[in-house]
Amino acid sequence: DGSGVLIDFRPKGGPPNLLGKFDGQGITFPDGNRWPKTAGIVGEYSDPNHPEGFRVVTALNDQALIVGSDGPKEAQWKLAAKMDGDNVLIDFSPKGGPKDLLGKFDGSGIVFPDGNRWPKIN
Repeated sequence: DGSGVLIDFRPKGGPPNLLGKFDGQGITFPDGNRWPKTAGIVGEYSDPNHPEGFRVVTALNDQALIVGSDGPKEAQWKLAAKMDGDNVLIDFSPKGGPKDLLGKFDGSGIVFPDGNRWPKIN
């Protein structure tokens, strides 16, 4: 039915030709191990307003966590976010910003209402 994924795990010391089944939400293997599908938004970003800083977005289901810093000598921070499709609602209050700032993933970055855009770098 086209939902099978054949993976060769020999480079990692595993079996050759292990068949997993993709169900639209992830890949499930015969032993019950599951690789969930990740959102396109997951990754590393830069911020033109803080060129020496970093932002890393991780996600599970509709929840996201953004870990970052505004520069090498700045403290690291964590922001909670909620995802809905390409939209991400971020709580910037730990950084002194708004509680619910809406960003939109445009395929290669996150765009904010003030025009700032975090380009995805990895």
